[in-house]
Amino acid sequence: MEKEHPKMLHSHDNVMQRLQARNGLVVFLITDGNQLSPAVLKNFFRANPAGIPLFTTDCMTAAGAPPGRYRLTNTVVEAGLDRIVRKPGETCYVGSSLSHR
Repeated sequence: MEKEHPKMLHSHDNVMQRLQARNGLVVFLITDGNQLSPAVLKNFFRANPAGIPLFTTDCMTAAGAPPGRYRLTNTVVEAGLDRIVRKPGETCYVGSSLSHR
């Protein structure tokens, strides 16, 4: 099977639709607004029985910290004003610095 690019998913036959159709699926959703749009989150929440969608985060070392550079093992990461953590000078993110605050 050819690997699907996230921005090029077929609207009806894609990995998300196939997973959602499985019985016994437990859905863990990252609800930071960066991973999934609010509409997608709402659809997953509505399509699953109560208690099945579980919420998680991809926060990391910089969680709750102000914007700036931080060390993550041997890598330097940068938390932006948007609370997204990236490698300095890169656009794709490696996590978030969101907290419960």
